[in-house]
Order: sequence, then structure tokens, then C-alpha cells
Amino acid sequence: MAINAKQLVVNFSTAIDKDTAFDDTTKLIATGIKVEEGTDASTISSANLKGKLSEDGKSLTITNDNATEFFNGEYTVTVSDSVKAKNGEKVAPFITKIKVEDKVAPTVSAVSYDAATDKVTVKLSEALKALPDVLRVNGQPVTADPKTGPVTELTFDRPASITTGETASVYITGAVDYNNNALTAFNGSVTFTKDASALSVASITQTDSQTLTVKFNKKIKENAGGVKDALTILADGATFAPASVVATPDDTTGTSFDVKFTSADLYASGTTKDLNLNLKKESLTDIYGNKNVASAHSVKMVKDTVAPTLSSTTVSSDKKTISLTFSEDVKVEDDTKFVVRRDGINVTGLSFQVDAKDNKKVNITKLDSTAHVAGVYSIRVEAGAVADLVEANKNALVTADATVNAESAKPTDLVATISGTVPNKFEVAFKENSVAKEVTAATALVLANYKLDGNALPAGTDIYFKDTNKDVVVIELPENSVNIGKVGVGTNAQLSVSGVKTAEGKQVIATTGTVKVQDNTGAVLTAAKTIGNNIVLTFNEALDTTTAKDASIDEVLKNYDIYAGTDKVVAGNSGSAVADLVAGKNNEVIITFTNPGDSKFDATKTITVETLSTGDIKDANLFSVKAGVKVTATK
Repeated sequence: MAINAKQLVVNFSTAIDKDTAFDDTTKLIATGIKVEEGTDASTISSANLKGKLSEDGKSLTITNDNATEFFNGEYTVTVSDSVKAKNGEKVAPFITKIKVEDKVAPTVSAVSYDAATDKVTVKLSEALKALPDVLRVNGQPVTADPKTGPVTELTFDRPASITTGETASVYITGAVDYNNNALTAFNGSVTFTKDASALSVASITQTDSQTLTVKFNKKIKENAGGVKDALTILADGATFAPASVVATPDDTTGTSFDVKFTSADLYASGTTKDLNLNLKKESLTDIYGNKNVASAHSVKMVKDTVAPTLSSTTVSSDKKTISLTFSEDVKVEDDTKFVVRRDGINVTGLSFQVDAKDNKKVNITKLDSTAHVAGVYSIRVEAGAVADLVEANKNALVTADATVNAESAKPTDLVATISGTVPNKFEVAFKENSVAKEVTAATALVLANYKLDGNALPAGTDIYFKDTNKDVVVIELPENSVNIGKVGVGTNAQLSVSGVKTAEGKQVIATTGTVKVQDNTGAVLTAAKTIGNNIVLTFNEALDTTTAKDASIDEVLKNYDIYAGTDKVVAGNSGSAVADLVAGKNNEVIITFTNPGDSKFDATKTITVETLSTGDIKDANLFSVKAGVKVTATK
């Protein structure tokens, strides 16, 4: 069965022997389990199919691990009798056709916090094309760690504004799966627990001829220089200094560091070297202030003498790139040693470059940047065309094929493009086959056909056609409808559209897009209380720290009308007052009076306070506090 556009599941009646299905930890043996596309299916490469067995060994999940490939259409799945059950019996040969048409929206399945790394992890029900456009914690935008390829989970750092022990709200939306099903908006929470365990080394592994990777059990405060000072390395009984210690480039948690040597020093007398690494006690500190324990580790370094080999070939979805994937990171030594023939005819005008994001790949592109012509490409990689990066071991002669399929005709679609760089004002443009298309007012100007962050547009929203062409709709949010996003900056939100039609009855494909919104709802004064010669004011949301403060009674009285009984409080000749946020309360202001009699402030009388339009006090998003709100103080 297909569970989404990235994954197929094959179920067996009994547990199977993993070694008969995989030729490494995840790569399927093509002669045992094979997935082939039909004429109406999206092209896939068997080299990109990764497998994972369930714990009971009866269920095999096949995932397409390539960023640009996904299942769409009819495929043939074959299981041969070379696959065996755990009891050694052959699996009965099986062949079936399966149609993949993913219409299920991806969802957030779990959100958790890891105190050791100080990161939040968001688990997804299936792979997304890219990171969501909208990710907020307690209403404030946060940035997820960058990802390459399919996005199967999100990770991001604990925001500085969140303290450990706190439970915060999490809102996620604005992404699609590989069949463009929109992610179901997620409203949830996560608790930020505190870690008090000791810092220690989790693992030390050799990653290439010259590099050991030291991984700690949690995120540390020190940089690479601190890690280098904390380690003592011995070889042959004497101190052995590394060439450098650097943070691991692809480590986003701050827990992993590469200890690099030089081959000349390591392998002067052979192809192995025994090293002893000692971590000094309490030389490092984790992000919570916990010190490390002392530890000793023995590692045998082995020199890389194996040449890179060709693992697979793939063709990009736009057909502009044929990629050769090797067994390890490589560099192109001699591009004249690549020979490419299409249907037996030499192809010239090609470039051979290592992929910018994956050093295992060499990309074959045309010098004029156009797509490769359809056909079967035979690729001959002569000996010495590439070499690995560390020891410069060069490849042996190898050949491979790649098929570039002809473009198939695609049905015309009515699509919507959503834009909104001006906060609280959005545009939705409708096109068919990239040509602007008029839509009906009866469907395009209906507020119910649009959602903002999954919710109905607020009452009073203005919606209209941009011009007489009726192919672009403009949406403007009313005042007092948004309470997130700093004024002048804004924050991302998701606008979705569906149900819009052309005069011919063609309906727009349901679409979501990223827009900007900003606060246009002022904080409201909700209560007041007198405490001695002080008034404490409570607002319904957080205030801006700077504008909530007043250094004189004149400044206070620009923000508020204050009455003691029927007497209006004034500056007076010597009366004074100051205002500031209450300690630990970002939505409470305390006004402190001195010489209250001179200012006519009398706490024994009934005190009323009214916010003024002449004031400059703003909420945390820099939108002015609502004026004309009057409250009576309690005692």
C-alpha cells in the first residue's frame, strides 16, 4: 500500500530475514524487492529507495530518499523468492500494481523538548517538501534548523524568552507534502524541562583517515578551542597534538566536534595508529552549568586506502542534471575522463561538477543550462576521473546508465499565487497555464473561501478585485483584528484559498501561501488598584518596556486622565509621579506619587483612570494602547 507520496509499505505474513532484503543497513537489494514506474508515473530511481523493517520483521516501509522524487501514478512492486523468512524458507514470489494518489494532508504527530541539546523536535506524519513558513512559540516566530532533502521532522532552539520549567504554546502551518497536500495547522504546547545530569562523552568515532568525531551527551557552552584544551591525546605513550578541533559542520545541536590530524603524522610507520583520549574532569560545562566527568577512551585509527566507487545515477525532475553518486566524498580530478553517450552517440558541451550540498555527487549538466534531451545515457567514468577528499584514492574504470524520459503532456490547472509583503494586505492572483485568468465575483469575493492561519477572516475584512481584469483579489484586514507581529516588521502567517471558480466552472486548486501580518489591536486597560500612594494598572496584554515608563508626572498625565473623586490629578507646583512596569509583570504598570496633595491625588477618595489618545504608551508589538478606556480603582 501507499501511505503517502514518499512511502510504500509491503506487509509479509511472517518475519523476513533482513540480510536477504538489504545489501547494507537501508539499501534494498534490487533483485529481491523492486519498484518500477508505469508510463503514467513519476520517474523514480531505485538507488534512492531506502527500506526499514518493523520491529516484528513483518512490515517493510520503502521511502524515496531523494529531495525531488516522489511516487505519483501506477507502479509495479515485485518481491522475488530470493527474499527469505527468518526460518530460512523462501518467500513466495509476489507481483502487484499499485496506484499512488496521495490526498492525505500531513500532520504534526508529536512535539518534544530535549534538555540535553536545548532543542525542540517536531515529528511529522510524512515528509514535507520544505520547512513550514509559520512556526511560532508563545505567539512569537522562531526559526527551524535548515534541512536538505525531505523534511521528516523539525528542530529548533529553545527561544531565549522561554525559561526552563515553562510550558509554551506551539503553532505550525504553511508547508505541503510531495503531492502538495497542505500541512494541517497545528496548535499545541511543549514543556521545557531542565536537565541536571553530568556532562560526559557519548561516543568517539573515526569519520575519515584524519578525523575523530567526539560527541557529548548534551550541548556544551565551550567552543572548539575549549574542547581542544579539555582533551589530552596520547600515542605510543607520548602526548600527540591534533592539527585542529572544529565543530562538526552538520551538527545542529552543538554537541559534536571533529578532532583532525594529518596523515603524515598518524601513519608514518603503517596504516593504523592507536590513540588514547583523556577528558579532564570539570573542564567543560553544559548549557545548564553541569560540569563533565573525567573519562578515558581508546581508539584505533585506520588509514583509508579504498578508492571511491560509483553507487548510483539519478536524473533531476527538471531533467537538467544527471547525478553520479559515489561511495564517499570526492573531487573531480580530470573531467576529460568522463565520457557520455546518448543512445550510443557522443554528447559534448557538458560540465562535470561536485554537488554544492553533497560531495558524494558529481553533477552532469549542459553548459547552456538547458535540460538533457530524452534518451538513454551511457556514462563511462575512466580510472582517475575522481578521487576521495582525504587520501586522494582514485576511482577505477566504471560505467553506468541513466534514462531521461520525454516530457508528458500535463492537464491545465487553475492555480492561485498568494503574496503579501505589506502587513495585513494580501493579493491572490489566479492563472491557468501561467496566463492570468478571470474568476467570478460570486466565488472570488466570498470571505468564506479564504482562511488565515486556518481560521475565518475577521469580520470587517475588505475584499475586492485589483482591477477590471478580475484575475487578482486584494484582501485587507480591518483594525483591531491582529495581535501578533511587531509594527513595521510583521510576522509570517498562512493564507489559504479554495472554492474559487472561473466562468467556465473550473475550480482553483486549494492553495496556501505566506503573508505578513502585524499587530493592529491595542492593549486594553482592564483594571486598576490603589496601594498607598500608588496606582497599579493592569492591561490585557504585554506592554513595550520603554514607552510604559514615565519619568515625570507630566509624562504620566499625557498617557492617563486620573481623578480622585471629582478632582482631576494635575502636575501641581511640586507634586511628582513616575510610572514603570511592575517587576516580573509585563502587563502591569505602577504609578508612584510623591507630594500627592499638591497634585490633588488622594488615595482615600475614589480613583478613576482613563487612557488618552495623546499618550505614547504601546504594547509589546509597538501598537498604541487603546484610548478612551476608563476604569475605577479598587483598594
